[in-house]
Amino acid sequence: KQWYQRRVAITAGDTRLQAVLHKMDLLKSKAKDIPETNNKITEVYDSVRKIEPVISILPNIVDRLSALKVLHEQAAQFASNLTTLETTQANVTKNLANQSALLKKVEDNISENLKQITENCANVNARIDKIAAKGAQKKAKK
Repeated sequence: KQWYQRRVAITAGDTRLQAVLHKMDLLKSKAKDIPETNNKITEVYDSVRKIEPVISILPNIVDRLSALKVLHEQAAQFASNLTTLETTQANVTKNLANQSALLKKVEDNISENLKQITENCANVNARIDKIAAKGAQKKAKK
């Protein structure tokens, strides 16, 4: 639908341009008496004649620009998604580093606690042995 509307608009523009060229030709023939107006008309006429070859390729240019618009929108969306992904990746990397540091602290604490538990068990065993030795001495005295 848009393509058809563009074609109609371009065709209408082409028709109007042809009408302007025709009127310009008429004005140019009538304006030979007025030099200042003649110069202005000549400039405008020359400008219109310069763009006349472009008119035939204008529909192709419009179609190409329409196709490229979609491509550019997709590229912009891709760039936005890539930026979001990079941000997310940076956050995940940061969180992973934080988690690794916390894990190291937990491992160190567990190691220290294990040493303390081993030491406490040795102390408890030593006390039990000491109490057992005192109990054996008391039995021996009786």
